[in-house]
Amino acid sequence: MSRWRPDLYRGKVTDDPDVAHQLMRGLPEDRAMRDLQAAVAYLRSRPDVDVEADRRRSAGAWEAATRWSSPWRSPASRAR
Repeated sequence: MSRWRPDLYRGKVTDDPDVAHQLMRGLPEDRAMRDLQAAVAYLRSRPDVDVEADRRRSAGAWEAATRWSSPWRSPASRAR
């Protein structure tokens, strides 16, 4: 499975849930959509990415993507 996370927040991360909330509320929806579309196009262009196989294995991809794209880093993710 291919794993890749677009940086929707342009490198901004925080340990503070309130700041994360502000970043999420301030994220321009049109820019985020363009970034996600560009990420999908990039992955589809790669010969080492099997889009159909990844799609079949990715039933929870949107839930995971929303967690990955959050600017807030949980204590568990900081330990990795």
